[in-house]
Amino acid sequence: GNARQPVRLMRGQGFINAEPARVLQLILDVERRPLWDDLCDHGNVVKKLGANSDIIYLSYQGKLGVCARDLCLLRAWRENKD
Repeated sequence: GNARQPVRLMRGQGFINAEPARVLQLILDVERRPLWDDLCDHGNVVKKLGANSDIIYLSYQGKLGVCARDLCLLRAWRENKD
């Protein structure tokens, strides 16, 4: 039958040698994601939900034993002033 698949979540932590505002700008500019994400073929904003949230579509090519895939992501973000 149709076995329910668990929802996969991912969270990471690390250090990036760049200004936080620049990193956020790169992440939010989904149309330019293929310039820095080697596996990403295409990305676009599907719907803007508010000032700090949207739904995006990403298409990834298959490489190195990983199947091609596409996905929609609900994103929300905030900037901490400290």
